[in-house]
Amino acid sequence: MARDVIDTEYGDERPTIAFRANSVRQKARWEQAVQESGEYGSVSHLLRRAIERELAGANDPRESTQTDTGGSMSDEQFAQLTEAVTRIESELEDINETVGRVENHAFSDDGLPDEILTDLYEKLPVGSEYVGSEPARAENLIRRVDYPDNEAHFGFEQLYDDINSVKRERGEDGKMYYYREE
Repeated sequence: MARDVIDTEYGDERPTIAFRANSVRQKARWEQAVQESGEYGSVSHLLRRAIERELAGANDPRESTQTDTGGSMSDEQFAQLTEAVTRIESELEDINETVGRVENHAFSDDGLPDEILTDLYEKLPVGSEYVGSEPARAENLIRRVDYPDNEAHFGFEQLYDDINSVKRERGEDGKMYYYREE
């Protein structure tokens, strides 16, 4: 409902729109925002600016983005958030892909493909003297191969289960070590 009134303070005619807050609390928040900001002269000014920003933002994706809590996010914050979400989605895709491969291998009779097992076998140090040393520690072996951690761990376990020359021992430090005998 717009009606024309004469604004005696400004001496001009402007259309007026009646606007009601949803609650006393909401109105108090708006009034507090006006007092704390120093940017707005009144609640009406705050509302006019908010509406203009919203309309501009609807047509310009670079404008500030409104959050669910009623606050706004700068373009830089939005870009950082978007980048973080993209990175998380990518990592989640990698995890899902790895879990799918491991599940397929775990539930198949064949286990991991031969090329992966051969690669893992070649990374194993030769000789029991490596037990307790960094090259044979399971975590270090897994880091040195170009496979996801759980797939590499599954592969070393499969080598241990399938090949008599592959050994697995717990060192004095409580860590697991893999090596192969000649």
